Order: sequence, then C-alpha cells, then structure tokens
Amino acid sequence: MTKIEVLPGSCDCDSSSTRSASEQHESRDSVKVTRISLEIPHEGPQAAAALISVLAYPGRDEDEKWANCYQSMLAWHIRDKLRDRAWAASPQTIIPALLQIPARTVENTLNHALYRIKSHRLPAADMAGNLLVLTAFGKAGAVNKLAERTAVRLAGTPVGWGTGVAQDEQNWNRTNVLSRIWTPSKPVAHIALAFRNICVERFGSQAFRIIELFEGEWVARAVQQSEDYARALASTCPRSFSPEDFLWLRLRECGLDGGLVAATQSHLTPPTIET
Repeated sequence: MTKIEVLPGSCDCDSSSTRSASEQHESRDSVKVTRISLEIPHEGPQAAAALISVLAYPGRDEDEKWANCYQSMLAWHIRDKLRDRAWAASPQTIIPALLQIPARTVENTLNHALYRIKSHRLPAADMAGNLLVLTAFGKAGAVNKLAERTAVRLAGTPVGWGTGVAQDEQNWNRTNVLSRIWTPSKPVAHIALAFRNICVERFGSQAFRIIELFEGEWVARAVQQSEDYARALASTCPRSFSPEDFLWLRLRECGLDGGLVAATQSHLTPPTIET
C-alpha cells in the first residue's frame, strides 16, 4: 500500500491572472505570442510533463488544455510508478487532484496531446530545420515548398492514435499544413526542434513512448537547445520568425515539498537575440 501525504489544494494551472487584456492575440486565428515565458520545473516528472504539455498546446487560448495535459501526464506517471513495489511502499507526496482524474480521461487527454506533437509539432520541427538550411542558401519561397513536401509525407501516414482528429487532417495539402501545422507551431518551433533532437539522440528516431519521457534529466538540455534554435531562427529567417514569435522556457527548482506540483506561467524577459 502506498503511503500518500496529501497536500492541500489542487494542481490547477490557472494562468489567467498573468495575462492582461492588453496582451491578448492580435488575431484569434494567429497563435503568435508576445514575449511570454513559461516557467517550468528544472527536473523530475514535473519538468517532462510541463514541456510536453506546452509543446502540445502552445496557444494563448489553450491554457486549460495544457493544464489538463500536465495533470494527466503526472497522473499517468503515478499510476505507472505504482507498479514499482519499492516506490509504492515508500512515503510519497502527491496532490489529491492527480488521484481523482479518471483513467479514461488521462488516456484520452494524452492520446490527443501526443497526436498533436507527433502529427503537428515534429513535422513543424522538420520544416523549421530545413528552412534554416534553405534560407542560408538564399532559397526563396522555402516555407511553401516545405509545406508541400510535408503534405505529401503526411498523406501516407495513418491517422492512427488520437481523438477528435479533424477531417481535413486526413487530406493534407499545402494550405492546411500551413494553417494547422506551421502557423500554430511557430511559438514552439524552437522547442520542437530541441525535442526532436533529444528523441533522435536518446531513442534513435523521432519515435518515443510516454514512459521514456520521465527517464533521465533531458529537459534542461532541451531548454538550452531551444534558446539556441530561437536565436538561429530569428537571425537567419527574419521573414518567418521574430523574437516575439517564441514562447520562452525558464527553469526553476522544484518546490521544497517535493510533491508533484503544477508549473506556473509568468511574463519574463527572454534572452537578448543578436541579429
């Protein structure tokens, strides 16, 4: 039997108080953010859960979705750890809300989030990486060409897992690649690039399993790499990216309680970008 120390409160990630009305989207159809930073834990399961959640749901109007994803990631991690008898027999500090999320809700939430990452963010990372190379060689109209190539590649990929997959995502073309993959992914294109590299480095390909994301201290390296990619994208591809496009990640130490606590969002000044 797991000995659980119950913390007061819940792990709701309410960031509404940190976003003023003057900082809302210029357009509801645009996912462009205005120099917003996300503060995430430095290590542990919270760090992986926070990075994966914001990668799946970077939009300014997706706070609730990324908060639910964050909680579901931690709830899944707890249930997986319960298989470890030594862990289950030792005292653990766990926020009550994580134990109250139905298993089916956790499964559906993670299926949709991981579908977004595998079918949207990783293709966007490939586009951004190729854009860096093509732009450096003076190739005009590179984004449209990359969108066409991405559409061809995705057309041969089964929809597979995920819930609520839009119909037009089963019929990819340049237009919906740009509108559904490229534009929504721009705020986290630098993070997606870093995440893709970590996956290739750790697993030999872009494929990954949830359980593997909680292993090892890879988040800090991903955050550092993402900053390097942001600088490269902004300086090499100024027509496609600017510093204000990016959602910046900041690392913080985990709470003293050692519990599975929620990440918090705050407006911080991103690193200076040299152009």
